[in-house]
Amino acid sequence: MALAPHPDGRLRGCYRPDRHLSARSRQLAFDSGGVTTNIVTVPLIAAIGIGLAASIGGRSLLRDGFGLVALCVTVP
Repeated sequence: MALAPHPDGRLRGCYRPDRHLSARSRQLAFDSGGVTTNIVTVPLIAAIGIGLAASIGGRSLLRDGFGLVALCVTVP
């Protein structure tokens, strides 16, 4: 936590992760975002999406299967 001046004259606290995390920890946190798009997860999620779309009927299997993968990538 560091104090930073605010335009209205007050001091505000701001979190600076570079002061609390080592360089290796930051690299690991950045790399962990690829977990939702690895070679096992995407086919599994796509298969679940295609199965769900097939059970509803009247849905595009390809579009809905990819949409579920996109949803899982944006909200891990």
